[in-house]
Amino acid sequence: MKPIIIALALLAAGTAWAGAGDLHLQPCQDKKLKQPSKCGTYTVWENRAAKAGRTIDLNVRVLQATSPNPKPDPVFVLLGGPGEAATSAAAWYGDDPSMADRDIVLVDARGTGKSNGLHCPIPHDGPLQGFMPTLNVPVLKACRQELEKHADLRYYLTTYAMDDLDDLRAALGYDKINLDGGSYGTRASLVYIRQHGDHVRTATLWGSTAMTQPMPLHFATDSEHALQNVFRDCQAEPACKAAFPGLEADYKRTIARVEQGPVPVTVKDPRNGKATQKSNPNVAAAAPAAAQPTGPNAGPSAITVRKTTMDAATLSANCAMLNADFTGRWRRASTKAPPLPATVPPPVPAVVLPPLPAVTLPPLPAFVPA
Repeated sequence: MKPIIIALALLAAGTAWAGAGDLHLQPCQDKKLKQPSKCGTYTVWENRAAKAGRTIDLNVRVLQATSPNPKPDPVFVLLGGPGEAATSAAAWYGDDPSMADRDIVLVDARGTGKSNGLHCPIPHDGPLQGFMPTLNVPVLKACRQELEKHADLRYYLTTYAMDDLDDLRAALGYDKINLDGGSYGTRASLVYIRQHGDHVRTATLWGSTAMTQPMPLHFATDSEHALQNVFRDCQAEPACKAAFPGLEADYKRTIARVEQGPVPVTVKDPRNGKATQKSNPNVAAAAPAAAQPTGPNAGPSAITVRKTTMDAATLSANCAMLNADFTGRWRRASTKAPPLPATVPPPVPAVVLPPLPAVTLPPLPAFVPA
């Protein structure tokens, strides 16, 4: 009897701590996926250098090519954030007919989605402002302490995640792969190329993030610059100018109003579909929780916020206030304004290169055998 008990104990220990490199895939049960696909896990060491201790089961989905002649090189998808789970885009990529001739590999990188996700707990019945803890340092510190109970945060970095990705590539039997990255995923793609470039056939980068760009340091100023470009382009286009003659003035007036104090707006609570009031969420530092109603029966209320240095630079600060007004004016103006002109690019001028100069090589010396 004792040998059996010992064997079972060893088996249980192996299940908990071993298994790095194990790939377990089976047909997906997700009815939203139209194409054949496999779901499962690939196990990696949390501490890749030590190859000991805690392991991570990476959440994996492989959307199989539907073409009768599939290409050997799949598409590996790297989403943004950082923090967005790649498997969440399965339905979107599955509907892309341009990718029918290749497998599409979606894997939640370590710390995202179901790959030992590093998720801060937010009460589902609390005020909506609780879903925006980005600038709430006490909340983040408390979250970090909770996460450290099941993760060594030193090892949840892009460099390790891209090594995980390459191990998965090899386990799936692929040689060359195509990277498809967006936003932060472009940076992750660049890291993968730097570390495993021999296995990259192509890389498609959407909204590139430079390796030297300190995120999110320039988010506010970049958003402001983009918004100013919208104002400029709208003024230069007759139909847009006719629909929104005072676009920039509306923006400045909105910012001035927000700077005076909280602006309650009515929004739909995504958790229950009910209308509730809240202050403009983009002036985003929440007031003390004691000043906010809590609990499942808390009625509509205005959530007090205070101004931060980012308020005048965020695009969405205007959207909540002006969207309805702009939409109405656009619909009214679109019945009067002429249709937008078709964009016809100017012809590319012909480039005539000068002829290459004749090169006269000296004659070879006569060969005289020894």
